[in-house]
Amino acid sequence: MRLINTVTIQLEGPFNDGSRPPYAILSHTWTDDELCFEDMASQSVSTQWFSYNHRKGYRKIRDSCIRASQDGYDYIWIDTVCINKTFPDEVVEAINSAYNWYANAGVCYAFLDDLPAETPTHPQHPQHPQHPQHLPLSRCRWFTRRWTLQELIAPKSMLFFNRDWQCIGERTSLRDAISAITRIDVTTLSGGSPFLRSVECRLSWAASRTTTLPEDVAYSLLGLFGVKMSINYGEGQEVALRRLYREIQVSAVEERFHCSSW
Repeated sequence: MRLINTVTIQLEGPFNDGSRPPYAILSHTWTDDELCFEDMASQSVSTQWFSYNHRKGYRKIRDSCIRASQDGYDYIWIDTVCINKTFPDEVVEAINSAYNWYANAGVCYAFLDDLPAETPTHPQHPQHPQHPQHLPLSRCRWFTRRWTLQELIAPKSMLFFNRDWQCIGERTSLRDAISAITRIDVTTLSGGSPFLRSVECRLSWAASRTTTLPEDVAYSLLGLFGVKMSINYGEGQEVALRRLYREIQVSAVEERFHCSSW
């Protein structure tokens, strides 16, 4: 696991579980202007940040680092730049470990780049997602993506930010509004274990969410079901889902066996 130094905005690591320092983590939706691992790993990047300053992807990294540093974190993990996607083994590790990485972070920042700055911070009537006071929140693309589902549930602490990096609230303070938008129960949003919910319930949370790559329909749910599997882009959505369901069934059988052996 690589991390970004929030002061130098440089990659450091990789860190293993024993050497990994406290870190913040970013949850966001990708745009066409993201920086990648190669941009961050460039030998001359420290002297060439000026060439990236006009790019939204750079500003997202910079502002994430500023916020994390203000919150006392020397490091932050951001998926766009902390994974070397030219190495398949690293991609497999990242996909299978992502849920735990979000769960182990000190804080997760959910950056909603399409949320207007004037959005009210404390909706008073959260029972319906179309209520005028949080209609802009319900329209955010972040709530439509499958990858952000586990990023919403896994972290111990989560802060939401609008496009100007103004904090609009914590997951706990926004839980009623988020529950109305996502149909995820407030107990889970308050830190309750998602593994106490049925397989059908967890699948329903993802039903209306989308991915760019067809296989990610399955891969994005691995952590939510506590399973791991090989990552084979090109196998297609149906094959990936069949493998996911098989792993879920195996995990359920093993869990029942362990319970009955006590």
